[in-house]
Amino acid sequence: MKPTFQANGYRVFDENQLEQLRFIKTCRNIGFSLKDIQVLLAFQTTPNHQCDDVDELTQKHLSHINEQIKQLQEVKSFLEQIIGCQNKLHTNGCLPIATNGSMGKQSIN
Repeated sequence: MKPTFQANGYRVFDENQLEQLRFIKTCRNIGFSLKDIQVLLAFQTTPNHQCDDVDELTQKHLSHINEQIKQLQEVKSFLEQIIGCQNKLHTNGCLPIATNGSMGKQSIN
């Protein structure tokens, strides 16, 4: 996609280019990688292509999102467990400091 440029250096996109940019932005907002977006854009240019490939790519991304959610839930649980200083006057009783960044038996990848 190559925009035209105005005399002041601003890029000018036609409506099809703007639609493609909106598609790319939406894909980025929901977490697709640039590589996956390139694949999706290629599917757009071949409208007779089977949806199975798009579904497979989307399912792979959904699995990745589910894994991220699981990891974030583990982090949330850990943080909830260590909130609350035992010694309100000194930081040596604060669990976030006492754990030295360790999550004990839990591990976050």
